[in-house]
Amino acid sequence: MLNALQAAFERRELPEKDLRRAFALFEGYQPKLTAHVQRWTEAHPGSYAAHLALGAHLASEAWWHRTYRRAMDVPEKNWARVAQACEGAAGQLNDAMRSTAEPSLAAATRMELKTLWSQDTWDGYIEAVQRCPTSLAVRLAKIGDLRPEWGGSIEGMYAFLQRPEHASLSDEDRLALHANVLHCEGHHLKHFQNDIPGAIAKFEASLAVQVSSYALSGLADALESTDIHRAEQAYRQALALEPYKRDGRAQLGLFLILHRQQYREGMKLVRQARAAGSPLANDFMSNAPRWLIVLFSGLALFR
Repeated sequence: MLNALQAAFERRELPEKDLRRAFALFEGYQPKLTAHVQRWTEAHPGSYAAHLALGAHLASEAWWHRTYRRAMDVPEKNWARVAQACEGAAGQLNDAMRSTAEPSLAAATRMELKTLWSQDTWDGYIEAVQRCPTSLAVRLAKIGDLRPEWGGSIEGMYAFLQRPEHASLSDEDRLALHANVLHCEGHHLKHFQNDIPGAIAKFEASLAVQVSSYALSGLADALESTDIHRAEQAYRQALALEPYKRDGRAQLGLFLILHRQQYREGMKLVRQARAAGSPLANDFMSNAPRWLIVLFSGLALFR
């Protein structure tokens, strides 16, 4: 089934965003899937879909242990697990790259792993756009690598938008690139410059270019301290736009718990997100004081 969808993508009969959604199950770490996907790759060693699925699954395990914290705040014991998962993922993604003509999702995931370790991604990007000239996923992965917090710069992200290879993209996808750069700038202003008004302006500019769940979530995060009602509306819009996004479910759940005292819905969303493989939800459930989780769970019975 998944190999058939990949073939349809390569015939330009299936949009890349629909292909990515088909593989979304493997983008969140669910330990119960590991043995099943491993058996799949062993039974079908030439299957692009199998190698991509296991590679994405192991990459999601790496993020599960890495969390979304700054590197200095990641527990030291987690790094060995991150490295082991990344090594396994890289092997599977390399096999996937050899298994089909246009391995855009494998290439993008492989680039994201290199970004995690602050490794150069230009060679991988050039190869990927040559093999997958219309891939938005590959270009978004490169923008992620160019973010200031990963060693790039704001100027570098905007310069990337002017590269000639983007002429092969649709107008919609070029707008998506621009919107993503604005979102990334907003994220940097919020979390690394503490410039809340500037961040809100960038998220709003991103949404004016093209509506996306990540810009809505970024806007909601920036609004938490100034406009709690609008923040909730933006979180709910983000989840409604892409209900399969695990972290979007976790973000709304944590917001409801911490800012709205809506414990029943909030804990339900966080637990759903953790079960689906959200690193954000897992980090909260694993590291919040046990008494706090018990308290929130108890309050969920009444509110």
